[in-house]
Amino acid sequence: MSETAKFANVVLPGASFFEKSGTFTNGERRVQRVNEVIPPLAGTKTDGQIVSAS
Repeated sequence: MSETAKFANVVLPGASFFEKSGTFTNGERRVQRVNEVIPPLAGTKTDGQIVSAS
């Protein structure tokens, strides 16, 4: 828990960029593949899991 997170009412356990696999579209509208580099920490969730739970 960082100093900034201590001021938050809600802290979402999101996975970092290096812990995700999939695709994204960049500013030039090019689709790019992303491969997981390290396994996610226990308890973290993907962006899709966080959005669908809201």
